Amino acid sequence: MPAFDAEAFEAGVSSVLDVLMALALVTGLSAGASLWASAGAAKHSESPVIARPYR
Repeated sequence: MPAFDAEAFEAGVSSVLDVLMALALVTGLSAGASLWASAGAAKHSESPVIARPYR
């Protein structure tokens, strides 16, 4: 069996974590965009009194 290569293992783990972070970022951005779009659609479909609670 070859000896355990800690540097290669560390590089692999960090690259996997980089990929996971990028996926989480893209997923979060797309989820935020869809939430923002649905909130905007809901705001436009409601009555003006409900749509403007800050006054």
